[in-house]
Amino acid sequence: MNKTISPFKYEGRLKVNSSKSYAQRAFILSLLATDETIIYNSDQSKDVLAIQNCIRQLGAEIIGLEEGLKVISPSRKQLESVSLNVGESGLALRMLGIVSTLFSSTVYLSGEGSILNRSQKQLIDILEQLGLSVTHQNYRLPLLIKGQISNQNLVIDASDGSQVISGLLISLPLLDNSSTVKLANITSRPYLEMTCEIMSDFGIPISTDFDTKLTIEGNQIYQINSYTIEGDWSGAANHLVGAAISGSVKLIGLNSKSKQADALILSVLQEFGAIIRIDNSIEGREIIHVQESEIKRPFKIDLTDAPDLFPILTVLACAAKGKSIIIGTNRLLNKESNRLEAISVMLKSFSTAFEVGNNSISIQGTGMISPINTIETFNDHRIAMAATIATCLSDIPVELNDINCVKKSYPDFFIDIEKVKN
Repeated sequence: MNKTISPFKYEGRLKVNSSKSYAQRAFILSLLATDETIIYNSDQSKDVLAIQNCIRQLGAEIIGLEEGLKVISPSRKQLESVSLNVGESGLALRMLGIVSTLFSSTVYLSGEGSILNRSQKQLIDILEQLGLSVTHQNYRLPLLIKGQISNQNLVIDASDGSQVISGLLISLPLLDNSSTVKLANITSRPYLEMTCEIMSDFGIPISTDFDTKLTIEGNQIYQINSYTIEGDWSGAANHLVGAAISGSVKLIGLNSKSKQADALILSVLQEFGAIIRIDNSIEGREIIHVQESEIKRPFKIDLTDAPDLFPILTVLACAAKGKSIIIGTNRLLNKESNRLEAISVMLKSFSTAFEVGNNSISIQGTGMISPINTIETFNDHRIAMAATIATCLSDIPVELNDINCVKKSYPDFFIDIEKVKN
């Protein structure tokens, strides 16, 4: 579905969407808990719905309440076999790829859309190191996993990201014996810290000293009465950048001390020159104010640990007066799209000069974009949202060739845009 977006400025306030990264972890831990859990402030994004569908297949019951969702965990008895469809959710696949082996010695994993083209080599390598056999299609879905975990002394290359390792850390405390894990070449460290934080909230503290060998005790239990999902920095980053380049916005529901990697956006906006203030509301929730200023400095940032910020920060770079440098493009090649290619096509459509280097991209911002054709979103939610915000830098409407992809992480994105358009 195409959408034409007219140039606009930000004005107003929004309650931010909830974090799918926290929500997906919370539903998995609720599946593994010894008692029922009520989860508050979850959304209906496709990735979160995919997790809910999968934990139902593993035996959990999810009941809608007036406020929140009650998850009744199963007994975790061994099932004859398990078949899970993770949709397009990479996090669901990589975390449940290990967690599901706690429920059955025969697990079939499938998916839909772009995830079918993404390599799952890291997941397969770790499953095999655990002593499981994996049948795959040149490291792609579908996967057939057989056996039971037999090796709990692990040495893991973490250079391909944190999602599989998060699934591993969540699973190991439920095994009969203790495990040791040595991580090398760690990327996305904030996401591992997020996993450890929520594990602790559910009753199992775990070390975040990832540079040493971790020892994880077995026979532990997860248990919590209720859990509230915090606001999503990844989705909010779009509105924060929009206000920094054109207008102002007040966002309610973010945690400025969050473990989310994309909270890094605030420091980038400060370097850029935006006016930022953080207040507490009457209810104790933070209100983050961001306002455009005349100062729009180019910036340099390493996004190796926060690759989801790449699309929207390329838009911020277009708004700057001068050359900005963003490091960490190697993390963009196995996302919903080849994001480096998608970003390059988007910048060409904006008539913005850029250069791709070794693990970096430099962007020559002029403060404006001059769209020359329909923006190709590559069915990538973050590209679609970034291109929408780029309209704030244009004198003419911008057309996007597909907007339905935003449902993956932020289904109300365009509804919220209408609330703050001026």
